[in-house]
Amino acid sequence: MPLPDTIYCAQQINIPPQLPDILKNFTKAAIRTQPKDLLLWSAAYFSALSKGECLPVKDRLEMNVATQKTDTGLTPGLLKTLHKQLSPGLTCSKEELQKKWKGLCLPMDQLEALLSLGSFISDIDCMEFFALGCSALGGV
Repeated sequence: MPLPDTIYCAQQINIPPQLPDILKNFTKAAIRTQPKDLLLWSAAYFSALSKGECLPVKDRLEMNVATQKTDTGLTPGLLKTLHKQLSPGLTCSKEELQKKWKGLCLPMDQLEALLSLGSFISDIDCMEFFALGCSALGGV
């Protein structure tokens, strides 16, 4: 059925019944995750949603520590989210890790530092990477 050229009233607009729930879930996820780049994160969110993958969403909102003056990027909640996204495999490619990292709006220089520290080249052992991520959170 072709769309009419002119829309005169709301009854002419067909809204899919799933749209309100999709937008409600998206809004809650954005509030919990607090991405630095909402558009980049939104693209990663809807891409994962359409593919049936684990969404780039924190379990809960994380408040900044009172002594923390600047955003350091990686947080326990974001590391946990990254773990959920990569957990099906024991290893992942560097490209896949970079894609998920960007989708969480984390600083790429922090990822490069972790990859360099772990001497990772192409295939990345997830447990080794997450151990380095945990040590970075602890300031070690």
